[in-house]
Amino acid sequence: MKRFVLLCAMLLVVVGCTNEEKITIPENAPDFLQENDFASINGNDKAVEFGDRAICS
Repeated sequence: MKRFVLLCAMLLVVVGCTNEEKITIPENAPDFLQENDFASINGNDKAVEFGDRAICS
């Protein structure tokens, strides 16, 4: 019984530590869009004003 609990605990740790999110591109996406383009996107960045025309970058 102890081995079973230990095995379950180890399995939870291994499964919980994997962080491989597979990116899939929709079929209607433009041809120039590549999967590795998503690697450069940082979702934590905020829009900031760019110049005096209030253009966000």
